[in-house]
Amino acid sequence: MSLRRFLARLRGATKRDEIRRELDEEIRAHLEFETNENREAGFTPSEARAAARRASTGGASRPSSARRTRRCAPTRRAGSG
Repeated sequence: MSLRRFLARLRGATKRDEIRRELDEEIRAHLEFETNENREAGFTPSEARAAARRASTGGASRPSSARRTRRCAPTRRAGSG
């Protein structure tokens, strides 16, 4: 692998990490907002958080969705490509 290609991959990995952090922060802020709204509506703290999570994910859990995506991703065989 050339140095140029290696540096491009390194920059790409760094950018992905930055995007992932920004998305995690945005999701956290949204959940916090929804939780506070639910608390103001009379939910208990645990009910408020659970309702906020259900509302933001449509009832699906994030880890199982990620597992499905990984399981369906195509793989490359060694020596092909």
